[in-house]
Amino acid sequence: FSPEHHGKVEVIFSAHALPQKMIDQGDPYLSEIQKTIQGVVQRVGPVFHHLAFQSRSGPVRWMKPGTDEVTRDLAA
Repeated sequence: FSPEHHGKVEVIFSAHALPQKMIDQGDPYLSEIQKTIQGVVQRVGPVFHHLAFQSRSGPVRWMKPGTDEVTRDLAA
């Protein structure tokens, strides 16, 4: 981002959601996403960022928050 926009831009990292049960049982997916985000932030410099999840479906409990929720909250 250009210097005048740095610190004003918020980035949403949106990842495919998994059932929360898989994460609770020790699946490394979430920690791998967090490491990837850390790597990106180290390269581009400090940036306000959010992690959100997409493609939830079915009656099980999914990883949260949803990308739609985060986008809506940031727009408010």
